[in-house]
Amino acid sequence: MTTQAVVDAWMAKGEGRRLHVGDGLYLCRNTKGFSWAIIWMKDKKRREHGLGAYVGTGVPGVSEFRLREARWATAGAMDKRKAGVDLIEAGRKAAKEQVAKAITFDDVAKIYIRDVGSRTWKADRQKVEFERILTTYCKSILTMPVAEVGVSDVKRILEPWVTKRPTMVASVASVIRRVLDTAFALELRPLGVNPASEQVLDKILVVRHKTKHFASMTWEAAPAFYQGLGDTQAEVALKLLMLTALRRNEVTGLRWDEVDLASCTLTIRAERMKAARPHVVPLSTQACELLRSLPQGKVYVFPSPRIKGQPIASTAFVPIMGPDSEATPHGMRATFRGWCEDHGVDHTLAEHALAHALRDDVAKAHRRTTALELRRKLMQDWADYLATPTKQGHTSPHSRRDAVAVVA
Repeated sequence: MTTQAVVDAWMAKGEGRRLHVGDGLYLCRNTKGFSWAIIWMKDKKRREHGLGAYVGTGVPGVSEFRLREARWATAGAMDKRKAGVDLIEAGRKAAKEQVAKAITFDDVAKIYIRDVGSRTWKADRQKVEFERILTTYCKSILTMPVAEVGVSDVKRILEPWVTKRPTMVASVASVIRRVLDTAFALELRPLGVNPASEQVLDKILVVRHKTKHFASMTWEAAPAFYQGLGDTQAEVALKLLMLTALRRNEVTGLRWDEVDLASCTLTIRAERMKAARPHVVPLSTQACELLRSLPQGKVYVFPSPRIKGQPIASTAFVPIMGPDSEATPHGMRATFRGWCEDHGVDHTLAEHALAHALRDDVAKAHRRTTALELRRKLMQDWADYLATPTKQGHTSPHSRRDAVAVVA
């Protein structure tokens, strides 16, 4: 039987690549020193599973891994192999688990921001908000190994906000869920249900999620409001929002390279659209004249008066609408939609004007174009309605409820 003295003599001799010491255990010589390995044959192929480096005596702070310790390790490993465990795959799994223990929730959050968020977010403010939620609400799990974040940790973070700020619960849960999904994808967590998934949260938190629609004014009241707007930058931007039926951020972030005054159209970039598709907006004469009256030369149509190189703030409309107003800028889209519905405008045409995705497959099949000219006429009729003095008892071009035809 091979003894430690035999091992020491073989090492000192400096010859031979491997020394078999029994039961498939070998001491291997390599450029960095010596290491232990179990070697066996499987399907006529040599398989090798490393146990670790050989450690001699006299090394401060390092436990010995000489022949005796190697045999102990071999006994356990050989038992696993006889039980059908693939030692190499088991070693890889153990290594992954060791790595996972060292990688924190914050580490994976940074990976998400770099590799996922940077490709999917449409504006810088989304990254800022994601990071704010991490540092404000997720402090307790930032330094935890991502593999160990569980349901109780998520509940501890979310529960205090269920009654205080219920709308914040969904936002924080979404951030945690996305980070943990990334950990699953990177194999840093064992497969299973995400602790921040909706199916889990429905069981551990009592949150009443209600869909809240943006308040809107009636289309009958829209002309008086439109004509009462002044010439400040925010009021002009709100006029354009009403004329185009665009979303608030699509107007405040409008760039001059998205404006074509020659053809009187706007082409909003895909990354700025909710549906992630470019949206061409035909402009009415009123909208085109409004844009022509603005100073050009900067990146944004409505540049921020305080922050260089940034657009006007999305909150710029609040003082105009009034803090206690029931209507909102986004609700102006509903005002336009209501006017379309009550004046017989074709449903599909109105949905295209709002850049809504069509759910009806038949409608999609028949819509081979975006009906730009039909939408141009629609937006002109809407602009004329807004601009016509209300005292004259304005009659809409669609008041007879004649439907606008839509051709494929």
